[in-house]
Amino acid sequence: MRVTEIGSDYFELTTLENHPEAGKICFSLRPHEWLPDTLRFEIHSRARSRDGLVALTYDTLGIGRKVQQQTWETFCQRVAEHSGGLQLVPVQVETIKQGSAGTHVSHDA
Repeated sequence: MRVTEIGSDYFELTTLENHPEAGKICFSLRPHEWLPDTLRFEIHSRARSRDGLVALTYDTLGIGRKVQQQTWETFCQRVAEHSGGLQLVPVQVETIKQGSAGTHVSHDA
């Protein structure tokens, strides 16, 4: 992964050539829509499998998807712990497929 963009409340990473996925991932902090003085940590990923083998393990067999979901849940929990914040709700994962051109995956915490 390589940092490709940095803003005041986010940073974006892009995958390198041999990564299992091809795409970008953005980590951000946003004001919580209902709770004043509260931030919401979000991860948004746009990625597609690098090749057929990765697609098979991720989409068809579901193994990669389960491992990825557990990784993001643990990561989000650790962000809350290390920032001194509280995890108000369980990590929410939403996956939206967009045709054969790839998938759009959104991970929120």
